[in-house]
Amino acid sequence: MLDKATAGIAAPTIVPKTQQGELRRLNRYLCLNDFEPAARRILPKYLSGYIAGGVETDAALRYNRRAFEEYGFVPRVLKDVSSRNQKATLLGKPYDSPFGISPMRASALCAYRGDIALARPAEATGVPMTLSAWSLIALEDVRRKNEGVWYQAYLQNDDRIVPVVHRAAAAGYDTFVVTADLPVSPNREQHIRNRFQVPLAITPRVFWDTISHSGWLFNTFARTVVKHDMPHFENMDAARSPSILSKPSMRDIDRPDQLAWKHIELIRRRWNGKLVIKGLISPEDARIARESGVDGVVLSNHGGRQLNYAISGLRTLPVIAPNAKGMTVMLDGGIRRGSDVIKALALRRSSCGLVVLSSMPQLLAASPVSSGRSRSCRLKSTATLGCLAFVTFQRSRPISYASSSRSKVQAASARDCCRAAAPTAIARYTRDCFNKRHI
Repeated sequence: MLDKATAGIAAPTIVPKTQQGELRRLNRYLCLNDFEPAARRILPKYLSGYIAGGVETDAALRYNRRAFEEYGFVPRVLKDVSSRNQKATLLGKPYDSPFGISPMRASALCAYRGDIALARPAEATGVPMTLSAWSLIALEDVRRKNEGVWYQAYLQNDDRIVPVVHRAAAAGYDTFVVTADLPVSPNREQHIRNRFQVPLAITPRVFWDTISHSGWLFNTFARTVVKHDMPHFENMDAARSPSILSKPSMRDIDRPDQLAWKHIELIRRRWNGKLVIKGLISPEDARIARESGVDGVVLSNHGGRQLNYAISGLRTLPVIAPNAKGMTVMLDGGIRRGSDVIKALALRRSSCGLVVLSSMPQLLAASPVSSGRSRSCRLKSTATLGCLAFVTFQRSRPISYASSSRSKVQAASARDCCRAAAPTAIARYTRDCFNKRHI
C-alpha cells in the first residue's frame, strides 16, 4: 500500500564507495589552477607541456591572463538579487551558462575518450562545446553523445573544403567553426625540447617519459588501443586520416596558408547552419567576417600558442562587440575563473551575444581523473554576482570597472550577469564530477 506521507519523495541516491572516494579526492580541487600540478604528475611531460605551453617565449600566453588581471570590480549594494540567473542566448540558442568549451586537438591522448568526457557534461549542464578537427574520436561518435556540439575545421584548399562541409552536415552538426589563425606551423620551442611532434616519434626520451607515467600509459593510452584501436586523426578530412604514429598522418596538411576570405564565402554558400570564424583579433577582420555572412566570431590569439606577442582578444572586444551589428561575438583565451567571465561580459559594451570559451584548463582538469569518468559541468551559486548587483543577462545597465594598470575607472556597458560565475565557478563546473545524479 502506498504511504501518502512519502508519496512524491524521491529515493536517496546511492553512490558506490569507489565513486565516493573519487568525489572526496576531487574536493581538493577548488579552482582550475589546482588541477595543473596533478595533471603534470599523471601525464608525460611532452603531453602536459603540449596542453599548457604557448609559443616561443609564452608572451602571448601571459598576455591573455594579464589582460584580465588589469581590471577589477566596482560593486553596487542594496539591490535585490534574489532572482538572479546565469542563462544566456548564443547563435539563437538558449544556454544555461555564459561560457563554453573551445576545441583542443588530441584530447583523447590526454584523457580517456577525452572529447566525449567533455561533451557529456557540456550537454548535461547546457553549455556549448566545440569538437576539434584534430580529434582522435570521429565527429559522428561525439555528436551521438552530445547533439549540440559544434564542429571546428582546419581547412587548406578548395578540393578538401566541400567534402568536410558535407560530412559535418550529414552528421547533423548545425554550427561550423573555421579556424583562421593558423596559416603556418607555430614555433613551439617547448615541443622541441620535450621531443613532442606529430606524428609521434618514439625517441629514447619519449619512451622513458611514457613508461615512467604508468597511470597514463595503462589507463589512457593502452586502454584506448585495446578498446578502440590505435588512435587516428578522425576529422581532418571527409575520410579517416592515418594513425598518430604514421608519417602520412600529416599528408597535405602543410598548405593552410592558402586559406582566404574567398573560402569563407564558399563555405557560406554550401553550409546552411551557423558559420563561425575562430581566431580573429583585428576589428577590420571582424568587419570583413560580418560582411561575408558569418554568424559569429571568436576573438582569440589561439591560446597564446600560435604567434608570440599576439595581444589578447579581450583588448579588442570593447571595439568589436559594439560594431557587431547582429553578429555573435565570443572570446577565447585566458579564462580561468568565473570572475573572468563577468569581466568579458562587461567589456563588450553592447547587448550582442557573448559566450567565453576555454579548453586547456578543462583538459588539464580531465586528466587527473584516473577513473576516466566524465564530470558534469555546473556552476555553483556564490557571492560575486550578488555583490555586483547582477540579476540576469536579459536586462542592461552600466557598471564601472577599475583598471589597476591605468589608475582610473573605466566605464563599461554591461548587462546584468549570471548568478553563479564567481572566482571558483568554472573550476567547480569541471570538478563536480560524474553525472548530475551523483551530486
